[in-house]
Amino acid sequence: METPDNTFTIDDEARISYLLTEAQNAFQSWKNLSLKERGKYLLAIRDIVYQKKEEISEIISKTCGKPRVEALTAEVIPVLDFIPYFVKKAPSILKDKSLPLHLLKYKKSFLTYDPYGVVAILSPWNYPFSIAMGEVVLALLVGNTVILKVSEAVFPVAKIIKEIGELAHLPKGVLNVSFGDGKIGSLIVSSPQIQKISFTGSTGVGQKILEQAAKNMTPCLLELGGKDAAIVCHDADLKKAAQGIVWGAFSNAGQVCASVQRVYVARSVVQAFTEKVVAETEKLKLKKDIGAITLLSQMTRYELQLEEAVRRGAKILVGGRQEGNYFYPTVLVNVTQDMKIMKEETFGPFLPIMMVDSEEEAIRLTNDSSFGLCASIWTKDVSRGINLARKIEAGTITINDCVYTHALCETPWGGYKKSGLGRTHSALGLLEYVQVKHINSDRISLKPFWWFPYTERSGEMATAFADIIGSPSYFKKAKAFFSFLKNYIKLLF
Repeated sequence: METPDNTFTIDDEARISYLLTEAQNAFQSWKNLSLKERGKYLLAIRDIVYQKKEEISEIISKTCGKPRVEALTAEVIPVLDFIPYFVKKAPSILKDKSLPLHLLKYKKSFLTYDPYGVVAILSPWNYPFSIAMGEVVLALLVGNTVILKVSEAVFPVAKIIKEIGELAHLPKGVLNVSFGDGKIGSLIVSSPQIQKISFTGSTGVGQKILEQAAKNMTPCLLELGGKDAAIVCHDADLKKAAQGIVWGAFSNAGQVCASVQRVYVARSVVQAFTEKVVAETEKLKLKKDIGAITLLSQMTRYELQLEEAVRRGAKILVGGRQEGNYFYPTVLVNVTQDMKIMKEETFGPFLPIMMVDSEEEAIRLTNDSSFGLCASIWTKDVSRGINLARKIEAGTITINDCVYTHALCETPWGGYKKSGLGRTHSALGLLEYVQVKHINSDRISLKPFWWFPYTERSGEMATAFADIIGSPSYFKKAKAFFSFLKNYIKLLF
């Protein structure tokens, strides 16, 4: 696993000021390009990503310590799909939207969309390529210019993103990549030149960004932490559930905001399910299946949560130990809802299993969290699974699968509660990067009755209009309509 070294020059305040100016200067000309013209640049980026897919995967693997196959499937392939999808769909998403008016039929309204301007995108270290590129693509496609700051733990990935933009011949100032730490990120988000902020990372940092953004009233898109639950019903396909949940808990060594971090299992199947989970977990190999812990500082959290759980009665069935930059995938039982390992985000390869006596209890415990990003339900009765999903307080709930929907272009990504604000991906994600403008005009030029001067007649018209809208009596509505019409004709003539 590689870390930043002296080959990267850390940005200072002067450099950030320069990048902000470059982005601001490039905005008008980039905005004025047609959607089709901007799309051509992004398709060029897609072609470069495809040509460099092996190199990019290798850089991600070495930088983050994740298996190369995970780097390719979870980071590169989604970008290859994402770009052409949105280039194709953006025209229909961004076209003017008519708003038929149920009152005042002589007027018409429609919505149109404008880019914000300079957008700051701060992306994380766990999926440094796919998350960064996904947000950059949406922001650029709609006409914004971007300052991208990737986590300082993954500078080599930031470098390849910068090179891809240059190879695609993006106009100067359109995509600006910053190499900096948290202090530089703070400098960027607090700038009045930034018109929109997109941040993916921890809830704690997200809250600090929100505080800084408030000073300039800068709107924020925040994709934050999770403590995602899986519910295993009494009728679940236990083999599939065990395999799926083990993957959902331990892919990317559990360093996923949407990873399965707690499991609630029906009493009647908890023993059989747990045995299958242990068997599946024991098959996993460090380095081949389970990647490294990208930030060794994470180990402290693992040790604290694990120590507290064991001290209070939890039992480790498999794993539970560190080996260099790796941590063995760990399955625990005898956990309770008030343990840190069940309440706080772990962001590592841990799978605590808790028995429940009913689906209602499972739902209650799932919702007993300050997070609400994702959840999964495992049952053969999909209709019942969907009904249960409606009761869960989370942004995405999957039935008999988990984690993967971040890779779906059509579906939104984001959470309830402290899991964030707004949505990424999908049409909703694209619309996060535009400002909505409402335009209203007359079909027929008529004087509104509510204009000055306020007279006895205008008062009578207002009363009649209220009766037309609010009276439960059709007779009174009809009488009010003719009264209004008579007075309005007199008003005009």
